[in-house]
Amino acid sequence: MGAVAPGALSEDRAAQLAEIDPDWCPAWPIDWQRHYAGMRALVGRRRSPAVDEITPE
Repeated sequence: MGAVAPGALSEDRAAQLAEIDPDWCPAWPIDWQRHYAGMRALVGRRRSPAVDEITPE
C-alpha cells in the first residue's frame, strides 16, 4: 500500500478515519515514518527505551 497524495481523501472519509483512530494521519513526513519503521525492524521486535525516545523533527 503506497502513500497517497495530500488531499486525495474526501473530507467525509478523513473524518471517518479520525473517528476510528485520531492518530491515523501523523503530522510528520512519510519518509520519517519509513525510516522509523526500518530502524524498528533492525532493532528487533522487543521494546527498547532508545527506540521510544526517537521523535520526528
